[in-house]
Amino acid sequence: MITSLGVKLSELNEGEGFGEKALLKKGGRRMASIVANTACDLLIVHKDVYINVVTKFDKRRQMKLKFMKNNIPYLNSIISSAVWDNLFFMIHEMDPAKGTVIANEGAEGKYIYFVQSGYCDLEKTITIENKKLKNHIDSTKFKRKIATFGSGSCLGEELLDHDHHSKYEYTITVATGGTRLYYIDKASIMSRFPRESIHAIVENFQSKQAVHHQKVKKIIEEFSSNNAPNHSKAAASIQIDNLSQLMNHSIKNSMVNHFKIKHEKERAESASRLSVDLTFPMRPDSSIS
Repeated sequence: MITSLGVKLSELNEGEGFGEKALLKKGGRRMASIVANTACDLLIVHKDVYINVVTKFDKRRQMKLKFMKNNIPYLNSIISSAVWDNLFFMIHEMDPAKGTVIANEGAEGKYIYFVQSGYCDLEKTITIENKKLKNHIDSTKFKRKIATFGSGSCLGEELLDHDHHSKYEYTITVATGGTRLYYIDKASIMSRFPRESIHAIVENFQSKQAVHHQKVKKIIEEFSSNNAPNHSKAAASIQIDNLSQLMNHSIKNSMVNHFKIKHEKERAESASRLSVDLTFPMRPDSSIS
C-alpha cells in the first residue's frame, strides 16, 4: 500500500483487505494505491454486497454488546472500544431446535450459556434408595425438571465455581422453538472478564442452587409419600456435588419470575459486598416450588 507520492504505508498479507473506506462514504475516493509485490489471488466484493454484510454485522454486534451490558454485572463499566471488540468475538451464538440437549449432567463442560430469547429447562437425576433387606439397597433413579429459564438467564455457570470443578450440574434442554443462545468458552471468561463479574455470576449460581435443592427435596418427599408401601424406609440420595455444603444464602422472600443479577455501583465503589437480585422468567405453564 503506497501513497500518491510513492511512499510505502504498509504491506498486506493473506486474509487482509483494502478499499473498504471508499465504499462507506458517499462519493468516497481511494486514499491509497495498491501494488502487488508477488502474484496474488484476490476476492472482489461489490459495494452493495459489502454494505449489506457490514450493516447486518453491526446490528448483531450491537445486539450482543447490549445483552452483555444488561445481563452481566460490571461490564458496563468498560469504556475501551478495543476491549469491547475482543469481548464481541468471544461470544458465539446458536439457534437450537426445541428438544436439543445443550449440556448433559455430569459431562465435562466447556461453555457457559446465556439465553437471549426463548426458554431452556434444567433437569436433575434423582436417586431414591429403598432399604428393603439388611445389607441390600434397592434404588430408583429418575430425571425431573427443576426449573425453566428465559431471556437473560445464565446456564452452566457452575463451571466457574471452583467447588464444582469442570462438570455440568444439570442437563440443559431447549424448551421452546425460536430459542437463541449466546455461549462463551469458560477459559475466555476466566481470562478476560473482570473478577467482579465472575464473582457475581458464581454468587448467583450458588443462590439458585439453594432454591434447586429445595425443589429436589420436595420431589423426593412426594415420591416417598406416594410410594410409602414400597419405600417405608426410603432414604434419599441426591447425587449433587457438595450439595450438603450449600451455603445459607438469603433468598428474597418474594421470589418472582427471573433470576437476574443487579449490581449496585455505589456499593461496588465502596468495596462492599455484591448485591444480587435473583428472579427468573418462567412460562405460564411452568412452576417452581
